[in-house]
Amino acid sequence: MRLLSLGSLIFCGLVLLLTTTVYTTQIPTAPTAPTWPTQWHADVIVGDAGYIPNSKDLSVLYQGSYLYNYNSSSSPILSYFLTHRYSSRVEKEVIFSNGGNELTPYVIDYSTGQCSSPVLIKDRWRVWSPRFISDNGFQFVAYDYLLTTEGDSYIETTHWRYSPLIGTTVDYWHSTGTNSPFRFIWTPVTGNPVVIQFSNFVLGFQDIANPNFYFSISQNCNSDLQKISNKLINKEIISEQSGQPGSFLASNKRANANPWPVQWNAPARFTGNVFGQQSLLPTTIPFSLSGHFYYDYVNLRECNVWTDLSSGARTKTLIVNGTFYVVALSTGMCFTVPIAPVSGPLKPEWPTTVPQVGQEWLYVKDTRAFISSEHYRSDALNIGEKYAFNYWQSSNGTPRLFQGPVQGTPPYGVSLMEWEGVELGLMGVDVNNVFSTPKVCRPVATAEQLKAGTGLNWVEGLVQYHIMTHKVLS
Repeated sequence: MRLLSLGSLIFCGLVLLLTTTVYTTQIPTAPTAPTWPTQWHADVIVGDAGYIPNSKDLSVLYQGSYLYNYNSSSSPILSYFLTHRYSSRVEKEVIFSNGGNELTPYVIDYSTGQCSSPVLIKDRWRVWSPRFISDNGFQFVAYDYLLTTEGDSYIETTHWRYSPLIGTTVDYWHSTGTNSPFRFIWTPVTGNPVVIQFSNFVLGFQDIANPNFYFSISQNCNSDLQKISNKLINKEIISEQSGQPGSFLASNKRANANPWPVQWNAPARFTGNVFGQQSLLPTTIPFSLSGHFYYDYVNLRECNVWTDLSSGARTKTLIVNGTFYVVALSTGMCFTVPIAPVSGPLKPEWPTTVPQVGQEWLYVKDTRAFISSEHYRSDALNIGEKYAFNYWQSSNGTPRLFQGPVQGTPPYGVSLMEWEGVELGLMGVDVNNVFSTPKVCRPVATAEQLKAGTGLNWVEGLVQYHIMTHKVLS
């Protein structure tokens, strides 16, 4: 396993800063549109802020099971069996079809025994045919990496979008590793979206003892309850910019990101360069390092204190006095690495040079919510959108996530740095200890020397990335 250190990410940022004149916004080549199996089930969480304007997060209100049972005859199509996160209310939502465009929804509240059929429960009742991507005019957006429901890894997905009306969008992400649904987001004209995220996808119902329970309705449900229309979706994608299909990909010229605060710190997690090969497998990237990041541009220094999640070994990577250091804290061994930038840390204004993709909702495991963020992407190495650098900034203007480098050139990796709970300034931080370096540090020139000296496999990726970026950019 080869992982990349923070130095690689810092250099990624420098690459973004130095290559603003060669940015290109490429429309990526679309993969084959996914097709759902006609029968499957999964765990599901539902994040919903309702129609509250300007909300900064979508709390996970429901969690439970989702069963999909699609065919052309009159039958139940799908079922939710959900527990409300705060009230512990249990409800079952079942949608029946007459075989055409008419649907009958039922909601059974197990806390009261009541059965009802309201016209709408947000957009959870939206029903799709297995070929809804190709049949309804969705466009491919990009390959995205999203946090799993368990919060312990990122997965590769294909991102698709359509806009049935100006100001409304439907986004869908399909997991490439399991070839299964992963996330829906419906954004209405007003208010905030509904997010539905799946996990633990299982084909068929063979592992369910009594699948009929999920699709059955109680006797007190009136068969004449109000029906809702299931008209086909307009296939024409309406762009916010020009009304032309696909223009939202080519003409997204929105505001730049905010500069970084000159001093801040935050808990950090890092996946590292875990692919190590040119193929896209594995498509699930677990977190490898957990630690804390300290940024002090006032004094031209930064530091990450890491714990290796597999071994428990603690390491410090930092830039001080124009030199990049790797310090194995368990042994006190220190090494200096010839890697850019040697003049100091990443400049605070670097995010202002990166083109914006748009607003996205990032899942946060600890708070069980989706938070509003702005997504920025740049193909700094000019080798295709699939290999672009990505940066997400929270709605309050603080850093949230950075993705890089690339899969198309050695060392064939994808690294993800995540920050949570950014605190402005360094008040209360023992800066003398954080930014201290041993009196004796040995310079190393090769990946083998660094790996042998520290005993850490992931540092090898740092030198490899250094060589790769200079080869591409020279």
